[in-house]
Amino acid sequence: MNELMLPQGKIDVVIDTDAFADSIWEMDDQYAIAYLLTFDKFNVKAFYTYMAGDDFVRGISEVVNRCGREDLSSVIFRGCTKATDVNNPEKSEAALDLIERSKNYSKENPLYVIAIGPVTNIADALLLDPTLEERIVLVALFGHDFTQENTAEYNLEKDIIASKVIMETNVPIMLVPCIDVAKKLVMSYSECVNEWQGKNQIGDYLIYCMSLMSKEDYWPKLKRVIWDAVPVALLARPEWVTYEITERPFLTFDKHWLFGKNDGKILYVSDIDSENIKKDIFERIKNYA
Repeated sequence: MNELMLPQGKIDVVIDTDAFADSIWEMDDQYAIAYLLTFDKFNVKAFYTYMAGDDFVRGISEVVNRCGREDLSSVIFRGCTKATDVNNPEKSEAALDLIERSKNYSKENPLYVIAIGPVTNIADALLLDPTLEERIVLVALFGHDFTQENTAEYNLEKDIIASKVIMETNVPIMLVPCIDVAKKLVMSYSECVNEWQGKNQIGDYLIYCMSLMSKEDYWPKLKRVIWDAVPVALLARPEWVTYEITERPFLTFDKHWLFGKNDGKILYVSDIDSENIKKDIFERIKNYA
C-alpha cells in the first residue's frame, strides 16, 4: 500500500475542479488553486473543469494568470457535459487527457489527481480505461466523515453514479471528508482584507471572490468554509492533518457508507488543525510573488 503513503518531495499533479467564475457558490476552488500554486512541491500538469462551459475555464484561468502562471492557461481541459453513464462514458477532453497523460506514470511513480469537485471526469476515464487505476492516486474532497448519519455531500451526490464508480474500483484514494473535517477551515471577508489587500494581484482577487461569497443579500456576516484547500494541505502540510489507513467503504445509492463489503484500504482524514492551515494560507498568499 505504498501508494497510500503521503509523497515526499515534488509530485506531479492534475487538478479536477468545479471552479466557476463570479459565483457565490463555487469560489473556494479558487482559494485552493492559489494555495497550491504557492508550493514548489506541486508540478502542475493540467487542470480539468467539472463541466465544459466557458465560466468553468475562466474560473481557473483567472487564478493562474493572477499568480503569474499564464503558462498553465494552455493546459485547462474541458470536462463532462453530462453525468456518468457506465454503459457510455463520455470522452471529454478532461477524461481523455487524464488517460493519455497517466501513461507516463506507474504504481511506483503515480500521477496525483486532486479532485475538489464532482468526480465525473475521473469516473469516465476509469470506465474508458480501467488500467488507469494503476497509474494514479486520487486525493478527493468527497462525502462526509464516517460518523455521520449519511454522506449526502455535494461532490458525492451531484453524480452518484460517478461516485460509486470511484469507490468500486481499486484506484488508490486519499479521502478528505467535508462534514465534520474540512468544514473546520473557515475564514471571513474582513480577515482576507486585513491579510491581503493591496499586497498582490492574487490576494486582491481572492478578496473579490470572498466578497461574492459573503454578500449581504446571501448570508450576512457569514464565515465561509474553504473546503477545497484541505486536500492541498494534506499533501503539503501533513503535520496539520490527522489521517489513518482504514477500510475502504462501499457507497450505497441512498448515500451511506457501508462497511464490511470490501477488503481494500484508503487513506482517510479524520481531523485537521484548521487554525494553522488558515494562517498558512494567509501567509503564503500574502508573500506570493
